[in-house]
Amino acid sequence: MRILFVNKDDIFSKNTWSGIPYFIFKNLKENASEVDYLSPVEIKRNIVLIIFFKAIKRIIKLLTGYDNVDFYEYVLMPKKLNKKIENYLKTNNNYDAIITTSFIPFVYYSNKIPLIIITDATIKKLYEDYNNYSLKQYYFIQKQSIKATNNASLIISSSEYISDAIVNNYELPESKVRTIPFGANFSENENYLRQRNIDKSKTIKFLFVGRDFYRKGGDIAIEICDKLKLKGINLKLSIAGTKIPKEHKRDYIENYIYLNKEIPEENKILIELYNNAHFFIMPSRAEMYGIVFCEAASLGLPVITSNRGGITQIVKDNETGIVMDLESGFDKYIERINELINDNRKYQIMSINSGKRYSDILNWGVFIKNLLNEISGLNGSN
Repeated sequence: MRILFVNKDDIFSKNTWSGIPYFIFKNLKENASEVDYLSPVEIKRNIVLIIFFKAIKRIIKLLTGYDNVDFYEYVLMPKKLNKKIENYLKTNNNYDAIITTSFIPFVYYSNKIPLIIITDATIKKLYEDYNNYSLKQYYFIQKQSIKATNNASLIISSSEYISDAIVNNYELPESKVRTIPFGANFSENENYLRQRNIDKSKTIKFLFVGRDFYRKGGDIAIEICDKLKLKGINLKLSIAGTKIPKEHKRDYIENYIYLNKEIPEENKILIELYNNAHFFIMPSRAEMYGIVFCEAASLGLPVITSNRGGITQIVKDNETGIVMDLESGFDKYIERINELINDNRKYQIMSINSGKRYSDILNWGVFIKNLLNEISGLNGSN
């Protein structure tokens, strides 16, 4: 099987889309017959045109109040990217499939080689759940993403939550969409399971990893920990990936503002934080998927979270973690966390279940195996 992996950004950087393209490509190379890549898809940027369209955008905003779409980035750029891809395919066209994690280069795609788009979101969900765009930006980018998804032979989604949204938001047949959960963005030698124990007489360690403090529920995690301390629990909370707002700082919290996985020393600190924690806590207000939950599972770490978005594709309530409605209030969270702190055997079972879910489902080896099966079926039906 010959595959071409195309990405607008650098697939060899673990900082590109949380490292997802990096791990997809790495595991494709290990499991497919031949894998080529076109990444990053770079084009010469026309500075004059960029300045011109940015000026037009500012004028429109001043006159109308609307934050208009960036015409250069979402119209001219896709056309230029597509032209570069098509030029490459003129002399390199013996592929069974093209795989991408970025829809922008394929808005104007018309080649006969099957295109597979891998995603964990829709533009509509990013607008509704994350407030990523202004209304006018949303409408325009939504149109472009619909064009790209209609050009694809198959859309691979990380969760049923997004698969349903893809079918509804892009008006695609269900037969064109598949759900395959993503894996943990740690290298295999960083994933090792050990016997986890919890002892209420010792310090209970919680870990939060996320860049968007409020959307990912950093303030909620701190309030849960505050209430646990009032119950007499001796605890420590480590927060990585974001700066804690002044009003939420506490003496029991350690803050690692940013840990770069591409820097060995910083990646080692992150792995140690996961290994030393008793619970991974991230009660998100909105979440498309959440690779960090897969990373917690890869180390057998029970999770405390909310039942928002695609989280329930990863974390199973009362099996691999505590998954609740945020509206249920803090008392229920406290009750259930206390139950695990006071029952080492129950905690151990949850830890074992978490590691097993990683081994069975939440790893890139399983993802690639299922992806290659889908490509084989796609080619068999052509």
